[in-house]
Amino acid sequence: MKKHLKLGDVNEAIQSAFLPFQCTIESIGTGTRFRFRVFDENENVLSAEGWNQRICDQSGFRTIISTARARLERKGFHLQPWDSPFSDEDA
Repeated sequence: MKKHLKLGDVNEAIQSAFLPFQCTIESIGTGTRFRFRVFDENENVLSAEGWNQRICDQSGFRTIISTARARLERKGFHLQPWDSPFSDEDA
């Protein structure tokens, strides 16, 4: 059985995944969806909005974050190295 992530854990992991940029994370709707935005001092550089927490297990989370990081890097932004705090053993 897959272990689903809590919003607090997701928040902390997203903050660390996009350093040196800042992030905002918010729960939307009834708490089954949330979104995050990555921004620098001048503008929003990435938005990932409204994915469903039910699919956000450890593997799904790593995929979402890795995809978002790749999008930023393709745009020419430089991110600090990052490893997901969630391992397959946690699943």
